[in-house]
Amino acid sequence: MRLAPRRSGFRYQLRRPHVALAALAAVLGVGAVAVSHVAPPPSSLVSGCNPSFERFTYNPARLVRLADCVSVTGVVEVVRNERDGDLHVLFKVDSAYSGMLNAVNIQRQHGDLILEPDCVGGAVTQADAIGPCQGAVAPPGFNLIRAGARLKVTGPFVTDTEHGWNEVHPVEKVEVAP
Repeated sequence: MRLAPRRSGFRYQLRRPHVALAALAAVLGVGAVAVSHVAPPPSSLVSGCNPSFERFTYNPARLVRLADCVSVTGVVEVVRNERDGDLHVLFKVDSAYSGMLNAVNIQRQHGDLILEPDCVGGAVTQADAIGPCQGAVAPPGFNLIRAGARLKVTGPFVTDTEHGWNEVHPVEKVEVAP
């Protein structure tokens, strides 16, 4: 927090409002993730997710599940490898799924939903992720993930409390979207 001059005195200006809201929620005894809860549209809810993919998530306690299994469509904007071996995918969801975005997705992820296929983004250099990535397999259709691709992606819908944004994590299935 920093003070900013104002004609009638000073006001507080928050540099990272999502962090301040999470801290306030913790002080008040409310789960910090309550700030990020959004409900997925009923059209996204599906059955058939495969919980075996979740064993490759290195710190599952940070993920708060909002829905057990969703399928969403949209366009891949950016794909990057992360140190934990995951891909970090910025996914511009179709308008029917825009309600799945929270303020942090909008402010810090360019208005995109995050997709995280676990342990498929190259070398794992983050120490606490090496063990969980042992034996990881790519989800069906993984090779379709590339910038510009129009996809349908399936997996659990979660809030990553470490970052504050919503994700499909882990991605369990990828298909070409109509």
